[in-house]
Amino acid sequence: MKKEQPELKLIVGENHGSLISPEMHRRLDRKINTLIERMGDPSEPEDTREKVKDALNHLIRQEEMKIQRVFEKGDEDASQLQWNIAMASRDHIAIDEGFLYRQMERIRSDNESAQMLLENLGRARWAVTRWERVHLLSDTGLKKKRKTK
Repeated sequence: MKKEQPELKLIVGENHGSLISPEMHRRLDRKINTLIERMGDPSEPEDTREKVKDALNHLIRQEEMKIQRVFEKGDEDASQLQWNIAMASRDHIAIDEGFLYRQMERIRSDNESAQMLLENLGRARWAVTRWERVHLLSDTGLKKKRKTK
């Protein structure tokens, strides 16, 4: 009597696209560069430059929250992938290695992209800090710094 082999199932899945597209990088770079240029443009009125600085600060906070979600999503996806591999191994289920590789590559790529976006935001934050330092000084000494929300 021949012993039956358990039937192997092949786990495959959808290869979800990257969370951060190159277009997102370009748009954010353009926004940051435009705001930095306007903030440093001496032909702009002072209160307009102050509003631009506030807009840049708002953009930085907004993008940092998005990037944090990308990192959290990457952690969740990696944990889910590890769980799926462990369960497949336990149940003797074959896994499409190409799918696993693509998912791990997507997670790695998203994390690298998020890190690059953080570096761009750091550049923007540094521009805001430089602007604030320059504008805290006046002809008569230090200006009183206005609180921004």
